[in-house]
Amino acid sequence: NQRSIQSFGLLCDEIARASHGCSDEAFLILCRAMVTKALSTARCTCFTRRVILPRIKSLPKTVSRVLFMALAHVSSLHPGPVTKGLLVPIIEFDKVSAVHSDIIRRLVQGHSKSPVYAELVRDLMQSLADAPGSSAHVSKSSTEARATVMQELLSKIPPSYMNLACGKSVLDWASGAVQAFPKSLKVANVLFRFVQHKSVARQLKSELSEILLGVQSFMKKTITNKIAKLPSD
Repeated sequence: NQRSIQSFGLLCDEIARASHGCSDEAFLILCRAMVTKALSTARCTCFTRRVILPRIKSLPKTVSRVLFMALAHVSSLHPGPVTKGLLVPIIEFDKVSAVHSDIIRRLVQGHSKSPVYAELVRDLMQSLADAPGSSAHVSKSSTEARATVMQELLSKIPPSYMNLACGKSVLDWASGAVQAFPKSLKVANVLFRFVQHKSVARQLKSELSEILLGVQSFMKKTITNKIAKLPSD
């Protein structure tokens, strides 16, 4: 089985080279031909990571309607492999952009009525939290692109999927992001959305308050008031 996956991986590399520079219409046809319901999870993850991901990585400022149709086709049949092979690697890009965050948001939204939705959101939330919030190599635009996705997911993730470990990871990310960009409204909005998860926010009240000291946007007062209203232990 491992040898079979390796052979399929080599095939995907050949497909990626051959399809480089092809039109979005041709890429849609390729995705529909390669990705069917019968394709195994491992092979779909491989195809997504080796063929689709490089095309998304080099996107200009927008994603075309036809290219998004190709992504939506693969995601509708295999949401798990798309999460592991495409969405999580996008989050880990050094230069994740607004167009990348828009792709994630729209693909996740497409699964809002799916039984895998809650798990998908949780996995993405953890990946976002694990991404760097600040470093010499992370720009403000990349941090804010991640923040946009994170606040979207925080507004939708079911309370039962926001556990303490995930909450701590989110605050670790937010701490670095606030230190790097204290005036960013998008970063502050992550804290605002986080406080709405009262059960976890209550347990991390002191950490939240400490991070909030560094916030320099007008959101600070609103978030402070929300933290004050959290029940005590």
